Amino acid sequence: MFATLSRTALPDVPWDKWAKRIFLHVPLHLSPEGVATSGGRQRNVRDMAKLIYEKWGRECIILQKASKNWERLDSCGIPVIGIKSILSAYGDPGFGHATSRFVGKDDAIIYVGHEDAWPFFVKNAKGFHVGVWWDGPFQSYKKWLAGIRTEALFDACRSVLCVDTNIINWLRARSRTNQDSANRAIYIPNCVDLAMLPDPIRREAPNKPFRLLFARRYEIKRGPQLALDAVALLNKRGFPVELIMSTAEGQTGSEAIVKGAHERGIVSLVRVCENDMDSIFSLYAAADAAIVPTLWSEGTSYSCIEAIAAGLPVVTTTVGGLPNLVIPGFNGYVVPPHAEPIAKAIAELAEPNKWRQCRSNCLSMRAALSKLEWNRRILEWLKS
Repeated sequence: MFATLSRTALPDVPWDKWAKRIFLHVPLHLSPEGVATSGGRQRNVRDMAKLIYEKWGRECIILQKASKNWERLDSCGIPVIGIKSILSAYGDPGFGHATSRFVGKDDAIIYVGHEDAWPFFVKNAKGFHVGVWWDGPFQSYKKWLAGIRTEALFDACRSVLCVDTNIINWLRARSRTNQDSANRAIYIPNCVDLAMLPDPIRREAPNKPFRLLFARRYEIKRGPQLALDAVALLNKRGFPVELIMSTAEGQTGSEAIVKGAHERGIVSLVRVCENDMDSIFSLYAAADAAIVPTLWSEGTSYSCIEAIAAGLPVVTTTVGGLPNLVIPGFNGYVVPPHAEPIAKAIAELAEPNKWRQCRSNCLSMRAALSKLEWNRRILEWLKS
């Protein structure tokens, strides 16, 4: 473990003029024990770290919480330093204090998960906000504390990159004193690596049965049981449908999905599997549409973006940043997070003319959602 002279503020000038080493402050990148994990934030951090090192030519080090102090290299060769922290709470000031002490001369820091940094933010740092998580059924004090910490992040940072406009509008609505902070925010949605996606198969009509893809973790907030409910409704009404459900490699919950399918009498219609951050792309060619039935806590979902870029119209919900991506009737449908409207939207989307139109519109968005465009915009933000 190395140490540098601690700093409380960074120069208020573009980083490209002075920063030689960039720290990425995250709750977790590897597991607390230093083992590889997968998920949206992990992908954000991995891609940003590679961009800093390979395209900007700066040293990059990831700082994360850990069960004990350790140092590792991730799968891309990026150094990761684990700092012994409280792992039972989403917010450990001790970790924030420890990471601030790493920042020395010619160092900059980006907060990707700011709860653990509060109240020890380094002034004029940057933030990378991956979406509101406290819009679910949480106790009032947790929502209050999340609001305090989030306002502090935007106030302390030179700039905060946001994956959706939901957090920016939340900040404006919360207080009139937040207008300047909100106006410093930069909106850049998540992206897809088009080189990893299989070429879209030229088809004039969807499959029968209609194939839905649910490609996300089986957490309650991601809506896996809601997906099963919608498919059960469609099956009851005689609509031919199949559901492919893939979670991140190493994640739990597959048994609960199989049990839920059995209970609803649709186990023969549901395929359950696990994929890592790259092998997931092979599933998109087999599907006709994607379902992203989020209940709470969502930015611009990778599942949604990847589906759109693969030519799969998306049925999603009125949560977080999802309406930033899906325009009803254009590339899918945005409905309340209930089984009935989701089932109705799926049935409408399966009509061949509507499916072809939405599929074509999805494919027209590929370039705008590509990783090449994301790289360009992120690099511009990093240097600013």
